[in-house]
Amino acid sequence: MDHCAYCRARREAEEICRRCGTDLSSLFAVEQAAEAQITHALRQLAAGEAPAALQTLTRARVLNAEPFIKQLLGFVQHLADDPSRPNQADQADCAML
Repeated sequence: MDHCAYCRARREAEEICRRCGTDLSSLFAVEQAAEAQITHALRQLAAGEAPAALQTLTRARVLNAEPFIKQLLGFVQHLADDPSRPNQADQADCAML
């Protein structure tokens, strides 16, 4: 969050807005939770778990509706729906060969 949600003043490092005095700590906590969900989803995606990553990103989108999450959600949805993409079990079978 770059600006105060109430008065739109440019945010600095503090949790209290320098202009209007609004406590922004709850909003920062929600933003951090969304970032943690994105990180978790990327790890799931790297492990070949697209359906799980899709669920995690859906939770992140509830917390934060930034465009990056929407775009990543669309990408992961495509991966989860693509029947030609081998699933994790198929990848493990191939690794054994």
